[in-house]
Amino acid sequence: MHFLILTATHQDYRALKSVVWELLAHKQHLTTVAITGVHLMDEQGGLKKFKEDEIPIALKLDNITAGQNSVEALKTAFLIPQLAGFFAFNKPDALVVAHASVEAFAAASTAFLSNIPVVHVSGGEHTADAFTNNIRFAISRLTHLHFVATKEARNRLKATGEPSERIHLVGAPEIDALLRETIAAPSVL
Repeated sequence: MHFLILTATHQDYRALKSVVWELLAHKQHLTTVAITGVHLMDEQGGLKKFKEDEIPIALKLDNITAGQNSVEALKTAFLIPQLAGFFAFNKPDALVVAHASVEAFAAASTAFLSNIPVVHVSGGEHTADAFTNNIRFAISRLTHLHFVATKEARNRLKATGEPSERIHLVGAPEIDALLRETIAAPSVL
């Protein structure tokens, strides 16, 4: 299988990197990692992080990375043609996104319209920010397979009408990634 994994924020990267490590460990899967959004704002720092985590970047999707409100629509509009081209020529078997960025929404929308299944990691969560919740809900409606962190997230998705067999309670993948980290001992004053 060919998986396209898209990351645009530090938050979704933390959720996706253990997923990427698992997929890369299974050589029968082709795993393409695409970066956009804040990862391209500080390209040196962003690329360094991926190199340290031994995650190869196969695709950089240019995007507008600053601003709010109407700029969010421009971000989405800017990404869709790039993603549509990738989907048309590379035909991945699934798109994997996490959380609720506008970039993840653009990718999920484009994959859905390209008849490519969408896998959503850490969906069903709730924040105080109505904009983010609406983006997350929209991604969930386009998703074919949900991997959620908590029972509450699973219940929220069920309440929206998502079929139970498409929702899998797996815990927070950020914890899996954290367990692989080398943590320095605390210093004594």
